[in-house]
Amino acid sequence: MFYVKETINDSIEIKVELHDDNVFTTCPDCGVEFCVDIAEIFNEVKSDLYGTALFCVECSKSRLEEF
Repeated sequence: MFYVKETINDSIEIKVELHDDNVFTTCPDCGVEFCVDIAEIFNEVKSDLYGTALFCVECSKSRLEEF
């Protein structure tokens, strides 16, 4: 099991399990929030959480059309 843990104060700590349907990111171009499957992303390419940016479908289409 993998989870995110955040300490709010000395008496409150929140843990949220990571699943394929509760991990989200924000498109760096338009700011839309969308769900991602991190297992799929990190299985395909060598990446890390800090250096990886994902674009939404619409912005991805726009970027591909530019080439």
